[in-house]
Amino acid sequence: MKTVKIVRKNNIIYKTAFLTIFIFSFLIASAQSNKTDIRIKAAGDIIFHGPIVSMAKKIKKENPAENSYLYFLKLLPEDALKADISMVNFENPIAYKTGGAPVPFIFNAPLESYEAFEKIGVNLFNLANNHIYDQEVDGLDETIEALSKTGLTGLCDKEMSAIIKTFEINGKKIMLAGITRLLNVSKTLNRLQICHLPQKNMRAKDKEKEFLKTEENFLKKLKEQSKEADVFIAQVHWGTEYIIEPHQMQTEFAQQLAESGVDIILGHHPHFVQGYDIIKSNHEVEKQTLVFYSLGNFFSNQGRKYKYQPNAQHDHNSARTRDGVIIDLVLKNSKCEDNYNIKMALKKEDKDDLTICAKAIPTWMHRGKVNKKFFIGPVLSERAAFEKEFSKEKSIFLRSAERTNELFKQPVSAK
Repeated sequence: MKTVKIVRKNNIIYKTAFLTIFIFSFLIASAQSNKTDIRIKAAGDIIFHGPIVSMAKKIKKENPAENSYLYFLKLLPEDALKADISMVNFENPIAYKTGGAPVPFIFNAPLESYEAFEKIGVNLFNLANNHIYDQEVDGLDETIEALSKTGLTGLCDKEMSAIIKTFEINGKKIMLAGITRLLNVSKTLNRLQICHLPQKNMRAKDKEKEFLKTEENFLKKLKEQSKEADVFIAQVHWGTEYIIEPHQMQTEFAQQLAESGVDIILGHHPHFVQGYDIIKSNHEVEKQTLVFYSLGNFFSNQGRKYKYQPNAQHDHNSARTRDGVIIDLVLKNSKCEDNYNIKMALKKEDKDDLTICAKAIPTWMHRGKVNKKFFIGPVLSERAAFEKEFSKEKSIFLRSAERTNELFKQPVSAK
């Protein structure tokens, strides 16, 4: 009997030891896997409309030593925009030395504005958008001087080749470019530094051939540049404002970028969140590109006239201009975690295979009282809906999250 008991006891010890070793090995492998992961986050348009700038000035008077623009970001979780690469579309020049005061539709942001976003984790600002010349060439020069200390995309050289921003993380080379298809320019500029490839509805008929030649050369050079990257990302300002479905001009240009070696496209400009797609190359069998057509507004004063209606069908455009999304991307050499519903295999010649895992985090630009004081600023809508101070706004937040989540249930092409 004693022998049987000893054998059983030894079996239990062996099994326990084996299970312990297995769990420990799994945890080590998991930790090593996480070390090779690369995290990227992207949010949409940041626009400092006049009322926000005015409110920031009042806050500054009350607390001169603090960055007044951090006030607008205080309801975001600390890690909302923290990642290896964290980017936004900065739709304002910073030109308080050379530019004029902001007026409706002509923007000019103070230094503190971008510094606030930098403090919450943003390390890349896209300048390729239609408002970047609002304070003309000198204003752009001033903007570049300010933002180059952190990181920026959207610039081109004299030959209209993209000036690439490169990050080397965990042995991988992540390369980024910014392109705008629209530009608000009231007069001919003597020097163009932004990557501007006008979309069809923005081209002067007498310059159609010239534009097409510039675009063709740009895309050829982009394809050569992309060969160096493990992952190549393009931020693109394009499309038509205030529509939910991507315009044909977007889908056609997305295909061109895919053929030019771009792996991930992050879209801006429509001021509405639009969905995503995974498109295939017409020439390379295994080449795929993940496209997010529009990330909507992350920080702005649009939609200020919105009023909640019990029936969702009564929501109007001003509701959607307050919707936004943070795209949370993880580049892995293993499978995606279950909470990432968008997955794409990335196979490139002479590069390691990767998996791109992505999920959409809905945001809402809140306007209302917080602790009895008026507040403007972004919140994570699903999370904020269950916080006590927002009990009155719960339905608004959940409605916003529902609108955004619906767009990311399946690819645009599958609908």
